Amino acid sequence: MSARDGDCIVIKPSGVEYDKMKVNDMVVLDLDGNKIEGKYNPSSDTPTHLELYKAFPKIKGITHTHSSHATSFAQAGCEIEALGATHADYFYGNIPITRNLDDCEVVENYEKNTGKAIIETFTNIDYMAIPGVLIRSHGVFAWGKSASDSVIPFEERIEIVRNIKYVDAAIPQEELDKFKMWEKLHFDVLFVGDDWFNAPSWKEMEAKFNEVDVRIVYFPYTKGTSSTILNDTLIKLREQ
Repeated sequence: MSARDGDCIVIKPSGVEYDKMKVNDMVVLDLDGNKIEGKYNPSSDTPTHLELYKAFPKIKGITHTHSSHATSFAQAGCEIEALGATHADYFYGNIPITRNLDDCEVVENYEKNTGKAIIETFTNIDYMAIPGVLIRSHGVFAWGKSASDSVIPFEERIEIVRNIKYVDAAIPQEELDKFKMWEKLHFDVLFVGDDWFNAPSWKEMEAKFNEVDVRIVYFPYTKGTSSTILNDTLIKLREQ
């Protein structure tokens, strides 16, 4: 997450765990990416944020996330259709998806090229009417008139997904034991972050799912990501 103030942005640092992050750890940059303040390097996603701030002057806050439901659409290469009132409260139309980056764009300046692909996607779209986009095979970028405005509450996000024709049901995870959830729902496929892959605590769970023929799909996940903690940090920073 990041926030813009005039010709500067404040963005979370790279390599600092969210539960240990403090206000003084945040990094202040100008719109060319030059560090003004901060002891750490800025987030690796900084070039994407900078491209968006420069191309979309009305936005003052950006959130990047790998939220499970939206990432499912990004991985599948599908836009999210506008099919319900909750969706329309935030997005006045379908949520688009970017094109695939070519090999050169991925290898060289991936984050900056991701920003350019987003800008290209919005060539004929009002970026304030549709304040978010799916990054093909990756995740989500959303923005708004402030940092907090770029974050959609969980209840609203799940309601949007419930209205999508590709989803049978969107159900909050009520407990950490995913196998107990399977005993209630008997699903065929389980999507989890790849931080669980080969984790000692997960191997037993994976074996249980293999016994009942549940296919596990691992999605890329950024370690330590918590938009809630980052949003709280930015709010405290703005109140200083």
